[in-house]
Amino acid sequence: MRRLPTRAEPAEEEGVGAALAALLEFAASTPADDLVSIVDAVGAILGADSARLLVADYALNSLRYLSSEIDDGYQAPPVMGGTVAGLAFSRGEMIISGNRLLVPVSENSERLGVLDLIHPAWTEDLETLLEPLVRILVLLLVSKRRYTDALLRTRRTEALSLAAEMQWGLLPPLSCTTS
Repeated sequence: MRRLPTRAEPAEEEGVGAALAALLEFAASTPADDLVSIVDAVGAILGADSARLLVADYALNSLRYLSSEIDDGYQAPPVMGGTVAGLAFSRGEMIISGNRLLVPVSENSERLGVLDLIHPAWTEDLETLLEPLVRILVLLLVSKRRYTDALLRTRRTEALSLAAEMQWGLLPPLSCTTS
């Protein structure tokens, strides 16, 4: 039986390493389609009451909650315009609103969504742990999306034909950066 990792002490250098190792160990024993448990593990390590991932749709117009029930995303109500989560996503900056933290999740320039954390006592010490955990979370999501369509189905705002599905698989990321 897999157990969620527990909170690490972020003030110690070993705490960050131990937290990352705990997340990687947990993810290695997690089935590819159980992305929600990996997001929950990030929240548990940070000491959050809850952690949910909002995934951006293909048009980058809405954010949809990733759920353990793999339903097509177009059945879920969109969340973006006029919301704090949408602001965090569009700005690419962490936003703290009361006990809620909204952290943009991206791989280089490809914006995937927003990590929504409910934390009872957020401190700046936890920020040192947050950044590496989110980086590892992104790498886990990207590596596991080769074996599951959970993220892709959440991103859909409408049903895609087989040809459209194949075309999306061949296209580069929706955004890029240059130096």
